[in-house]
Amino acid sequence: MKTWSLLALSVALLGCGATQGWRVPTNTPRPARSGGVVIYRMGDALPARFTELGLVQAQGVGTHADLEHLYEGLTEEAQALGADAVVRVEVNVGATQAWAAGVAVRTGEGPPGPAASTPQGEGEEPGASAGGGVAPPWGRR
Repeated sequence: MKTWSLLALSVALLGCGATQGWRVPTNTPRPARSGGVVIYRMGDALPARFTELGLVQAQGVGTHADLEHLYEGLTEEAQALGADAVVRVEVNVGATQAWAAGVAVRTGEGPPGPAASTPQGEGEEPGASAGGGVAPPWGRR
């Protein structure tokens, strides 16, 4: 009986998290990509030229309520739209739930993009630079 209880507890502790993503195309999607996606947090300087492809969102719960899983979710949704970057990303991380949303874009095409609207403020996550996007370690090109 003790063995079964220990086994059930181990399984429960290992599987207590999930990440879910959503995307809404706002332009003609490009072919899906498998390459890296650069994340530009709100306030980061934007690429000089880009074309908006859609809105992307990721939500993590339990053990997936962290930046790594949110960025992975945003990356997967952006890749499905053919994007190579997600701009104007907003993040909200709580104790058991986290959320992130942004605009999936293809850089290097379209009209010149607008300048960053706001400087990076206090309370931003470490690693977000005012000079450019954050390339997560799992998505660097």
